[in-house]
Amino acid sequence: MENGPDPGPLAAVIIAAFREAGMKTRIVFYPWVRGENEVRNGKLFATFPYRKNDERAKTYNFSDPLYRYTAKFFYNKRFNPQGMTYNRLEDLLPYRVGGEYGFWYEPWFKKVGLKVDWVTNIDQSIRMLQSGRIDVYPEEVNTAWYYIRKLFPDSVDQFASLASPLEEP
Repeated sequence: MENGPDPGPLAAVIIAAFREAGMKTRIVFYPWVRGENEVRNGKLFATFPYRKNDERAKTYNFSDPLYRYTAKFFYNKRFNPQGMTYNRLEDLLPYRVGGEYGFWYEPWFKKVGLKVDWVTNIDQSIRMLQSGRIDVYPEEVNTAWYYIRKLFPDSVDQFASLASPLEEP
């Protein structure tokens, strides 16, 4: 909410843009799939930050990107001390992959046939990575490290990311 807890820097940009246009805003946090459905069903005016892909472009209008980000696969060094080799998604077929429903990478993972444990939020994914229930989890680099430090401040050094970023196959 605009007057509630700090919704973060991207929300501040969105709020300022709407305010400049003379429009009031209300920020509500939903799981990714629900947010997308609420816009499609006309219950919300807009949602963010969704990454444009071919499927979404058929239904939704997108602004120019507000920022660029790099997503990488994260892993727990306790369970994979030698790291992993990753150059293309097919390299991850032998691994248990974590993912969030509704994320931009979902169609890519399904097309390649990755074994994915789908969840609804990043906390679940990071906890699964920490416990060894999944081997790798894709996330924007700064976001992943923020949640790792928040959830496991005493074991941050157990986590690492694969060198290659996750990009469209």
